[in-house]
Amino acid sequence: MIPVIVYIIVILIMAITALNRMGTVSRKSYALVFLGVFFFIISDSTLAINKFSFPVPMAHFWIMGTYATSQYLIINGLLTSNEKNYKANNGSGNL
Repeated sequence: MIPVIVYIIVILIMAITALNRMGTVSRKSYALVFLGVFFFIISDSTLAINKFSFPVPMAHFWIMGTYATSQYLIINGLLTSNEKNYKANNGSGNL
């Protein structure tokens, strides 16, 4: 039970961290990362429901689809943030 509680706390910290990015990064970066975290939580929730509650139809498709989407959105959001920071620090639009 303790590992489950620790994992839930880690996921909550991830969500809070994504929320706290508001105003510190571009709106696009914030939205992409926040949506990515949202899809990650859906992926993990679907996995838990399928494993511990009841079978989810096409579970593998939904779990992997939402997981891949979450990773894509989070990475693109972070890259968007880094691009903005690079331009601001170097005064150049060229990467």
